[in-house]
Amino acid sequence: MFEKVWPCEYYPGNDVVDFFDIDISILMPDGTIKKDFQPSWQAKVKDANCGMEAVIHNSTAVSIKWDSSGNTPAHPLAVAPELLSPDAPNFRLGAGM
Repeated sequence: MFEKVWPCEYYPGNDVVDFFDIDISILMPDGTIKKDFQPSWQAKVKDANCGMEAVIHNSTAVSIKWDSSGNTPAHPLAVAPELLSPDAPNFRLGAGM
């Protein structure tokens, strides 16, 4: 859910984003809508930058946590303008969309 290409101190200082009251409906092949789908979430970490972790509270609430004071930036030698440049090694417009 996060593209983790920023130094830790660039993330919000509250160190968490919460998703709650998640309501999922599925459009079935026959055109009907299946409401109140209860997903079984899995917390996975692709890159452990800034201590990022997913916390599964239940089927309708998930949090992503990080440590904005951490010292594990994805690009320790880069500064913000360099990270925003389309020439930056990990620059991906619309990644994950």
